[in-house]
Amino acid sequence: MFTNKIYKYPILLFLATFLAISCSDNDSNSNMATINGSIKSNNQKALPDGTAVIIGTIEADGTISPIEETKTNAEINGDFSITFDANTAENVVVIAGEGENKTMGFIKTELDNGSTVTLKPIDLESTVETMIYSEVVASNNSEIVSKSDIEIMITAENASEVESNADLQTEFLVAVTEAAKARVQFFKDEVEDNGEEALETIISDINEAQTQLETSLDAATTVQAENEAINVFLEASANAFLSTDVEENDIAQAVGLWATVAINNLESVSEEAQNSVRSNTSIITAIAVNAAVSAEAEASDMSVETINEIEDAGQELNVAVRAALGSESEIVMAFEEFKSDVQTAMENDTSVEAQFIIDFNTELNAFEGAKTIFENAIASALSADVALNLFNEFYTDAQISAESTAGNSNMSEATIEAVSNIVIITNLFS
Repeated sequence: MFTNKIYKYPILLFLATFLAISCSDNDSNSNMATINGSIKSNNQKALPDGTAVIIGTIEADGTISPIEETKTNAEINGDFSITFDANTAENVVVIAGEGENKTMGFIKTELDNGSTVTLKPIDLESTVETMIYSEVVASNNSEIVSKSDIEIMITAENASEVESNADLQTEFLVAVTEAAKARVQFFKDEVEDNGEEALETIISDINEAQTQLETSLDAATTVQAENEAINVFLEASANAFLSTDVEENDIAQAVGLWATVAINNLESVSEEAQNSVRSNTSIITAIAVNAAVSAEAEASDMSVETINEIEDAGQELNVAVRAALGSESEIVMAFEEFKSDVQTAMENDTSVEAQFIIDFNTELNAFEGAKTIFENAIASALSADVALNLFNEFYTDAQISAESTAGNSNMSEATIEAVSNIVIITNLFS
C-alpha cells in the first residue's frame, strides 16, 4: 500500500497541474479575440514560411500603429490565426509582412474578447481598402462609411491603379464619403417614419453580408468561386435595402442617389477602373429599381399578365446589367430597354390609358422638361447636397407634370399613381 501511494501522489499532482494549465489557457483564450485569415501573393495563397503577421490600430489621424505583442507568423500556405485583446484595439488592421511586401486588411465591425472572425484574404485589393479606410477615420466619417461601401468601390480591377496614385486615393475617399453622406441625408430628410432607424437596420444587414463575403472569399479556391461570392454579396446588399418597411420607390431613389454620387466623383480614374465600380453599383441599382417598378405595378389595377411582363423585363434588366461589366453605354442601353418594355406592357393593359404614358413621357423629355433639366445637371453633381437637391427637384417637377397630364383621365386613382411613379422611375434611371 505504501508503494502504491508513492506512485499515486505524483500522478495526481501532474493531473492537477495539467488541468490548471488547461483552464488557464481556456481563460486566456476567452479573454482574447481571434482573427483567422490568409495572405495572398501573386493571387495564390503561398508565402515564405514565417511571414510576420501583426495586429495594428488606425489612430484618429489615420496612421496605423502596430501592437508588437500580437505578432505571430503565418504558415507556409499563408494561413494565419492571430489573437489580441479587443479592449486595447479599435479600428483593427491585420498587417502581413514588412516594407514593400507589406499587405493589410481591416475589420470594421466591433470585436469582443472571446469572439472569432474570418478576414478575407489579405492582398493588394484589401491593402488599398485599408488605406482608404484609414483616411475615412482621419476625416471623422467612419460612422457613416461601412466596409461594404469601400468593398464595392475598390476592386481587383482598380486596386493597382489606386495604390500607386495618391490623388486617386483621395478621389476614392471623397467618392465613398460623399455617397455615404447622400444616403444618410436621404433617409433623414426624405423617408417618413424613422428613416434613420431604417438605415441603421439596412447597414446592419449589409454588415452581415460583408461578414459572409469575407468567409466565402477565404474559402474560395477558384476565380469562379470568388466571383460567385461577390455576386451573392451584391444581391444581399440590395436586398438589405428592400427588407425594411421603407417604400420601394424611396429605396430606388436612395440607391440611385448613392450610386450617382459615387460614380460622379471618380473623374480621374481610367475607364476600366471606373467600369469596375459602375458594374457593382449598377447591379444593386437594377435590383432596387426592378423592385420599385414591380411594387407599383402590383398596387395598380393592371392584369396579372401585365405584371408578369413587367417582372420579366426586370429579370432581363438584371441579366443585361451584369453582362455589361460596367460599360456606361451598355448599362444605359439596358435601362432604356427596361423602360421601353415596361411602358409597352402598361400601354397594352386595358386598365391603362396609353395616351397618358405617351403624353407624360413627351413632357418629361421636352427641352425644358423635368428629365432634360435633371440630366443636364446631375452629371456634374459631386456633393451629397447638390445631388440630393437635383433628385428632389426632378421628382417634384415630374409629379406636377403627371398630375397635369392625367387631367380628366378615366383611370383609377391607384392606377394613375402607379403608372405615374413607374414612368418617373424608369425615366430617372434611363
